[in-house]
Amino acid sequence: MRRKTKGTFNFQLTTVLIFGTEGINSLATEPAKFGHKALIVTYPNMERIGLLDKVVKDLKEKNIEVITFNKMQCNP
Repeated sequence: MRRKTKGTFNFQLTTVLIFGTEGINSLATEPAKFGHKALIVTYPNMERIGLLDKVVKDLKEKNIEVITFNKMQCNP
């Protein structure tokens, strides 16, 4: 069964790559440009070494609601 869509819409994904050793310090500024919620999908190691906690803390300081999924596995 085929559903008909009423009207049209545009969907655009914006990709921003932040490079450099201090890049993590500016990471929280990007989501604030687009809204007030963020989904972080990452590997368990990012939490283990403390990077996930830093990013979540920085996002929450910018009043961004954060949901994390850290159960990703490496591509075999």
